[in-house]
Amino acid sequence: MKLHACLLPLFALSSFVAFGQTEYKEKLDSLFDILEANNMSMNSVSIFENGSEVYARSIGFENVEKDIQASGETKYRIGSISKTFTATMIVKLADAGALSLGDKLSDFYPQIEYAEDISIEDLLRHQSGIFNFTNADDFSTYMYTEQSKEQLLERIAKYGSVFKPREKSEYSNSNYVLLTFILEDVTGERYSELLKEEICEPCALLNTYLGSDVSEVNHEAYSYFYSGEWTRIPSSDMSIPLGAGAIISTPKELNQFYTCLFKGYVLERSSVTRMATDVNGYGMGMFPHTYGKHEGYGHTGGIDGFQSHVVYFPEDHTSFAVTVNGPGYEDIMEAMVKIYHGEEFELPTIAESVEVDPALLEAYAGAYKSDNFPLAISVSLKEGELVAQATGQGAFPLRAESNTRFVFNAAGIVMTFNKEENSFTLEQGGGTYLFVKQ
Repeated sequence: MKLHACLLPLFALSSFVAFGQTEYKEKLDSLFDILEANNMSMNSVSIFENGSEVYARSIGFENVEKDIQASGETKYRIGSISKTFTATMIVKLADAGALSLGDKLSDFYPQIEYAEDISIEDLLRHQSGIFNFTNADDFSTYMYTEQSKEQLLERIAKYGSVFKPREKSEYSNSNYVLLTFILEDVTGERYSELLKEEICEPCALLNTYLGSDVSEVNHEAYSYFYSGEWTRIPSSDMSIPLGAGAIISTPKELNQFYTCLFKGYVLERSSVTRMATDVNGYGMGMFPHTYGKHEGYGHTGGIDGFQSHVVYFPEDHTSFAVTVNGPGYEDIMEAMVKIYHGEEFELPTIAESVEVDPALLEAYAGAYKSDNFPLAISVSLKEGELVAQATGQGAFPLRAESNTRFVFNAAGIVMTFNKEENSFTLEQGGGTYLFVKQ
């Protein structure tokens, strides 16, 4: 089944002048230079004004082992941003009269708990109460293995619900896997074909599609974590996340899609407004995002070591997107929005390394625990440098900025030791935690 699709008109040239074009681009370049030089991220970013790309940058590698640098051609797993695409196609079916957002899940999958009281809109807005199957203890036992529709449905049905429909809202990938199956049931087409016909063609997206195994020849990136060197993270089997998180794209095409959507080239504007309407913190496939005085709509995504984020701002018809395959620095979206608008944003500073007396380093070594942090951290000396490792996590090197202050820039970690108190303070992501030697 193919719904109406129109060719995407050429977007008007931007009439909006951001904070001096040269100034914001130079400051963004400085930010990404710092991140790349200090292994604080591997990513690609894009900024759109009125449908035209005005800034793009790629740092790091799409394939570390083969020394292939990231570029505008690099494609990334976008994780849960896939949900915006899925929600758009569901709403498009509803607008065409092929289904109603009030239709009950029992019309399709009556074996799901409370199916007779769960509507399609409940699935879209994460208010169904269906347990998030990717949170189950056994998820890691099959996440790298192909799964059938029957297997996924059996698991979702088995886990049941955590609350009654519309009692509250709680994020669940199960909702959007079920919506994937409903799309296929109603249309008789595969999700991958619907994505191509209903979104990619009308929005002229040439590098956006449902993923499978990583295709190196197609410039699909692997994901990595940094602990002294970039180490590849295993890739999930994409038969599992489907419309909840299995789409491949680029930051440029994420911006292109969101601009196309909000301009009314995929859905009627009234339908987009309904998607963006916040009910208990959730829209339909998108969420409100606020950066200072700038209010927009978008979604984040995370799968394997990939992280992604796209936000569209109706106020000035701008869109910002970042796709990450080597996570570390967490403030990229905030940095892009603020720097673009000429607002204050402090770039990360990297202090010079210092040499520390080996005897002092030995004194810092040991096992530490915190009353307000869930994992213990061991500190050891390796080849003259401190190395830290949280329980069940990979070890990471600590670079000395003083006799007491040690950092792991790639993850934004600062550890400040107090020899007399046999303790250290860990700072990361805005949190501060006291650890005491055991």
